[in-house]
Amino acid sequence: MGGLLRHRRLQLLAVFLVGVALGGYLFIGSQPRSFPLLTSCGPSCHALPELAGLAASVGIRLAPGMLPQEVAQTKYCVAMKNPFPDEPVDIVVIPRKDIKDVADIVPSDAPYVMGCLELIGSIIRAQHLSSYRVLTNGAGIQEVRYLHFHILAR
Repeated sequence: MGGLLRHRRLQLLAVFLVGVALGGYLFIGSQPRSFPLLTSCGPSCHALPELAGLAASVGIRLAPGMLPQEVAQTKYCVAMKNPFPDEPVDIVVIPRKDIKDVADIVPSDAPYVMGCLELIGSIIRAQHLSSYRVLTNGAGIQEVRYLHFHILAR
């Protein structure tokens, strides 16, 4: 009986360690953010956009080929059709680096931001768009707290 209990504890410890290692791998390139508290945490709680941004960070870096309706991708950015379009043409361009919004851009983010702008230009030229807007929202407006650009055209 004692050997069985010890074996069970070793199994649980192994599962725990694998989970910690997998979590570390999945979030290694994500922007540091405070851990979401499960009790009353006041201003340190993550809102839904923050949690969605963390999930987007992992998905974009580790599974870009699995993004729905991918339009184009480069070393620095991924472009896909917006699943909830506001205009007939609504393409979302997302950097492959975890950046919350424009206010969080630092000099080391330049290749990602410029890479997205270059990709936006190539998409506009490839789709022969002449009346278009390129926009990004700030922290209080973003539905997903992850820097992204929209190419909008009618």
